[in-house]
Amino acid sequence: MNTLINITLFALLILFGAPPSAFCASENQETRSVFFLESGSVDTPWTRAVREGFTEQLDSSGIFYILYVEHLEAARFREKRQYELMVRYLDEKFKGREPDIFVAAGPAASNFLTTYPDLFPASKRVLIYPGQASIKNATVINKSENHTQVVREIIRLAAPKKIFIIGDSVKPSDRLRLKNIHSALEKEHIPHEIIADRPLPELLNAVSAIPKGNAIFFTPIYRKAGGRGLIPAHVLKKIHEVSRCPIFSGHDITLGFGAVGGYVHSAHKLGIMAGNAVSKGITGKEEPGISTPSGYAYDWNEVVRWGFEDRLHDNAKILFREPSIWSRYKRQVIVASVMFLALILLTTSLVIVNSRLRKTKKSLRRERKLLEVRVRERTAELSRLHKEAEKTARTDPLTGVCNRRHFTEIWEKEIAVHQRHTRPLAVLMLDIDHFKVVNDTYGHTTGDKALVHFAQTSANQLRPADRIGRFGGEEFVVLLPDTDATQAKQVAERIRTTVQETTRKQEVDIPPMTVSIGVAEVLEETRLEQIIHRADAALYKAKQSGRNRVCTA
Repeated sequence: MNTLINITLFALLILFGAPPSAFCASENQETRSVFFLESGSVDTPWTRAVREGFTEQLDSSGIFYILYVEHLEAARFREKRQYELMVRYLDEKFKGREPDIFVAAGPAASNFLTTYPDLFPASKRVLIYPGQASIKNATVINKSENHTQVVREIIRLAAPKKIFIIGDSVKPSDRLRLKNIHSALEKEHIPHEIIADRPLPELLNAVSAIPKGNAIFFTPIYRKAGGRGLIPAHVLKKIHEVSRCPIFSGHDITLGFGAVGGYVHSAHKLGIMAGNAVSKGITGKEEPGISTPSGYAYDWNEVVRWGFEDRLHDNAKILFREPSIWSRYKRQVIVASVMFLALILLTTSLVIVNSRLRKTKKSLRRERKLLEVRVRERTAELSRLHKEAEKTARTDPLTGVCNRRHFTEIWEKEIAVHQRHTRPLAVLMLDIDHFKVVNDTYGHTTGDKALVHFAQTSANQLRPADRIGRFGGEEFVVLLPDTDATQAKQVAERIRTTVQETTRKQEVDIPPMTVSIGVAEVLEETRLEQIIHRADAALYKAKQSGRNRVCTA
């Protein structure tokens, strides 16, 4: 029975023009990893619309893919610092496995990829609306805005006396946009004025003062207000509340927030074009898509408000319009018609069910692979954190030398070797002279630099087998295997003179320092506290004798 149904469905697919390959999805199709870097934040309408168009096109192409999405949040953070943090994060996230496709959406993301061209060198690059950024061997989806068409649409619809351009000139892309709009208005000989870089309250006051009979050209505003970045759509909504003139924009994402519309640039279509480029690169064939991201679209509510109903372009996209009678009762008409086609409906239902089962199977396979990837990532992350925790537990966080706990473990091993082979073993007790004066005079930041310099300078005078540890404050202990008291004193003198000489040099950003050192050779001691007590007594002797000297127990 099942075989008969499958044969019937297969015949129907061929009858209606579907290729035989459509009946069964490929079981061995490779899963592609796609890294999608967005310029804005997760709640920015432009980046969200681009990503939705991109994933919509990839989903329709039938390609298996795992999508990783990150946001630069360019409007909120300093560009250079944010780029550095993102590079470090991506190196850790994709360590050992590059994504197959790297998509940079917007000028900031594209500039990031241009700044770090060696990041993921094997990945195929796609730049969406890159602004001034450029990179070799990358597919560029850069259908720039046609400001002349936007201006002409404003003139045709509103016939304004004057056009007020509202926007920012903080970034190069902002300044270039304002320059292009200015040039388009100059060509049309329309009086205009630019209102840029105003604080939001001042901007709203300026907009409310624009008299009727004019028009506003709104461009994106991202600059910070009150320590927070602005979302262009939210700014537009506030401007709309106080404006007495129609507002126009070059982007369709502003529709619904107060813009009339006209000849607009579609972020969603940009995403579809990028998805189409990726699909073509993987499958070798181009999916039917969109050749340009621009077109005519209007917000019906704003059209009615300003009386533009009779001036709209034919075949334009009309948003937020009440549905027609046909749209309202379409379901009932279709149901009535389908009742006369019961047999076809049954066959179609079987085809749909089979198609959904295939899609579910694909989805489950994709989720399973995604879960495996996440498990591997989490395992690697836990391993890294374990190693870091183990290192932290054994190392002094400021100077990088052994802490007291780790030094004690080393002592236990060395004293066992000393007792078993009767080899000499010595301990140095080091204390920076008048260190409290350094902290009180120069501050604790300089004091910390002095401790780090002292620890590194002392360690550089030691052999690989010698170990230095910080016991607290400015006190350090050095363990010298196979070293008697005379040799230990020579090592101590070398440390003392090196510290004194290096800190007197002007290029070292710390005050001059000296160190007092106590030397003790292990005799009958078996416990670390015993030998440290003797070395500490020698150190006390060096302090009492005038400091900046070495004394032996």
